[in-house]
Amino acid sequence: MTRLAIIATLFLVGCSRPTTTETSSKDSLVVYDSSFNGTWTDGSNDVGLFTIKFDSIHDIKNKETTWFTRKGDSIMFHHVDYVHKAKMYKTHADTLMYEEDSIKIKFWKMLPE
Repeated sequence: MTRLAIIATLFLVGCSRPTTTETSSKDSLVVYDSSFNGTWTDGSNDVGLFTIKFDSIHDIKNKETTWFTRKGDSIMFHHVDYVHKAKMYKTHADTLMYEEDSIKIKFWKMLPE
C-alpha cells in the first residue's frame, strides 16, 4: 500500500467508524475559523486529499462530505448515527495536524490555482 493510501485510509476510517453515540447541540460547539478553509494534502503527491469549507470537510477521492464542529483543538465529525471525535489543529498558517489514538498526520494547505 502506498503512503498516501495508508494515510487516506487512516483519515477516512477514523471519520467513518463509530466511537461514541453521544450527540451534542450544534449551537454550543460551532467554532468557525476561515483559516482552515482550503484544500489540504499530505505532500505525497500534487492532489489534495480533502477540502474544508467552514463547517464541512469534503473527501475529494470518495466524494463524501461530513459536517463537523470544533472547540479548541477538538473536532467532532457528525455522522447520521454517531459522532466521531479527534483532534485537529494548525501548527503554522499552512500546516494542519490531525491526531487520533496517538497517531499524528500532518497536512499542508495547497495554494489556490
